[in-house]
Amino acid sequence: MLTLSSSAEPKLTFHRLMLRCDVSDENIVNASPWNWSICMGERLSVMSSNSFMKYQFMATLSGFIEPVSGDFETFGTLSWPVGGEGGLDSKLTIDKGLEFLSSIYSDCLEVSLVSVDDFF
Repeated sequence: MLTLSSSAEPKLTFHRLMLRCDVSDENIVNASPWNWSICMGERLSVMSSNSFMKYQFMATLSGFIEPVSGDFETFGTLSWPVGGEGGLDSKLTIDKGLEFLSSIYSDCLEVSLVSVDDFF
């Protein structure tokens, strides 16, 4: 979900964005570059049977990894909805939401030997 005050200007813009799509081959990327914008009030749903590509998309938006090529710009705060409409808090950025959730589940992660990166 995107949150900001004005609906006239784009809040998230992709310029020739290319993401890695295969965990075993870094040369496999999305078929065509993404060039689009999302404005206030619009919603984006990432639907794919390729879980690795979904991970790449979220990790790129949160700043954990760099895209293969291209870039994106955010003009405000990107929130990370978890478990339904509105998410934890519309003012939380993706990385702060992850930090919050990893602190809540830290005991489970330690017992399971799952790193925060794997959790994300």
